[in-house]
Amino acid sequence: MPCGYRFSIIENYKDKPWLLQDRKKNLQFRGQFKELGSSQYYLLTHQGNELVAYPIQICKDKAKPSQFGGS
Repeated sequence: MPCGYRFSIIENYKDKPWLLQDRKKNLQFRGQFKELGSSQYYLLTHQGNELVAYPIQICKDKAKPSQFGGS
């Protein structure tokens, strides 16, 4: 998806639509929130004339991230 898109969440969004628009407001995508669990992050993809949002679940691992050697 091109840079410059802004995701606006409407207050009390459970049953209200969302709006995604570019900064110049030339393009707009509207959709409806669905109960998808506790995920707060979404992968947005453009398919034809529709914008599809997939929930992303983030794993919280307390282990240190792997460090790779470098020069």
